[in-house]
Amino acid sequence: MKAGLIGEMYVIIITMTNNNKSVPLWVSLSIGTFIICFGFVLNPLARIFGEFLMAYAMIGVFILFLISFTWSLIYMFLSLKHDKHIIPSVLPLFINVLTALLVIFIPFNQIYYYFLFSKDLSDYEQVIEMIDIGEFYEMGQYWDLPDEWAYLSYSEEIVVKQHEKGFCVMFYIYRNVMLNSSGFAYCSNGLTPGQYDVGLGTGRSLGWEEGWYYVKS
Repeated sequence: MKAGLIGEMYVIIITMTNNNKSVPLWVSLSIGTFIICFGFVLNPLARIFGEFLMAYAMIGVFILFLISFTWSLIYMFLSLKHDKHIIPSVLPLFINVLTALLVIFIPFNQIYYYFLFSKDLSDYEQVIEMIDIGEFYEMGQYWDLPDEWAYLSYSEEIVVKQHEKGFCVMFYIYRNVMLNSSGFAYCSNGLTPGQYDVGLGTGRSLGWEEGWYYVKS
């Protein structure tokens, strides 16, 4: 029964590709694929072009989705009215709804941050260890990273906040001229980024390594 249904779906899709009725299907598939891919590259693009420009890009992608969704909805009603073929009529709309659900429930940010954090974790920890033992020290709270570690932080500098109970270090992921920023912060001895006078912004635990937070301010 299951194999028969899959075979039927396959025949329907092949049939739809051989006539003009395939257009709504392939438009929905193409736009859906583009939107999912856009979700995965949104954060890297924001680091390059800035969050302000990417906000307009997101509006454009949303309008594109609305066009595809509206078209598939109209197509479904017109097709059902004339052809009475339920599956090929509903399929484009189903793809659009599935795309929306994937965008809502796939944690694009978390996947991207996990990849970004985990690939350089050992280097982050080495910098933290150097700060902890006093091998790496600068005056003030903005420290320029040594050349071999410069890639770990946007603008090649970190923020080090000293406290009587420990210290916090922030590695920038993103930073703009308006001083909006985000990044990974390590806090020692149970400190948190927003605690006491650390003042690194709103932080939430990454949950992958103890003492590490994602911070945005």
